Amino acid sequence: MRSKNPGRKNRKILVKKPVVTNDRGEVSVTHEDFLTLWAEERPMRMEERYQAEARHTMRVSNFRVWFRSDITQEMFILYGDRLWRVTGLAEVGYREELDITAEAVD
Repeated sequence: MRSKNPGRKNRKILVKKPVVTNDRGEVSVTHEDFLTLWAEERPMRMEERYQAEARHTMRVSNFRVWFRSDITQEMFILYGDRLWRVTGLAEVGYREELDITAEAVD
């Protein structure tokens, strides 16, 4: 059963998948465009971390999309002008929607 309010998925995201190439013994990982989806973005929290005496702020969001089984935690999301690393996936309902948790890559 689909969400009662599909209008909440009003953000366009681009899912990028990893591609591994091996040229002359050198392994290279790049990310190519995989699919474009409509999502509902829900910022989760602003978390501060201290590294090497410098303060860093980590942005974490949850992107809710219609259920798909072809999205993995090795993927990235391009949303706006920012790249997001997928850190978690959770099925909502029985294959109704998918929550994609991601952190901004700076």
